[in-house]
Amino acid sequence: MVEIIEKIQFNNFDSKELGFYLISRDAPTPNEKELIEDLPFVQGEYDFSMLTGERIFKNRKISYVFHYFNAPYETRKKVENKTKALLMMNGQSRIIDSHDPGYYWFGKCESVQVDDDESKRKLIIKIEFNCYPYLIALDSAFNDEWDTFDLEDGVAQFYKYRIKGKREINLTNYGSVSTSPIITVSDPMQLTLNDSVIELKKGKNEDFFIKLSVGENILNVTGNGTFEIDMRLEVMA
Repeated sequence: MVEIIEKIQFNNFDSKELGFYLISRDAPTPNEKELIEDLPFVQGEYDFSMLTGERIFKNRKISYVFHYFNAPYETRKKVENKTKALLMMNGQSRIIDSHDPGYYWFGKCESVQVDDDESKRKLIIKIEFNCYPYLIALDSAFNDEWDTFDLEDGVAQFYKYRIKGKREINLTNYGSVSTSPIITVSDPMQLTLNDSVIELKKGKNEDFFIKLSVGENILNVTGNGTFEIDMRLEVMA
């Protein structure tokens, strides 16, 4: 029996544990959310799709084809029913694919199509997920552990700071798109980022209006206490 190397996990579904062999995967790039205006008496068209400074994408469809070999009909039927239950009875969750170590897709299963091949005693399982357009890192961008640190693209940087009055913090987002970090402070503080002033309350702050752009970001923090930041990278793959 050939060892199974490639696999996916989604909640309690583990393709390797079920004995599924991955035959193909398809993860085409997502479609853009376009905002195009065709004005009368004006040459060409106006494309307002990048008003935020970056392209905005719709969810993407990711599909897999697995084969399940050499099993009697009754076993194949049970495996088919179990597969559909494990995949279709859950909402949005992480999809961990061995093809992308250190990252996960986030979405839900849209369909499970199973074809039974009696002549070869096998199942052909086609699975489709509706996913967030970017891969998301499993670990924080500020995790500098040697075993998981990205030696090619990673940037070693601190995630926790002591603030006494005012401090400038330089952080790098080495993902593909801007991201909203989680900021935890021991006492109320004030953050200035990209000419915007944000009041940080004591404890955890999750504000989608706080955006770390791709590349270098300068944060000016005013207050007294500890300032801790957590950021998940998102990459186009």
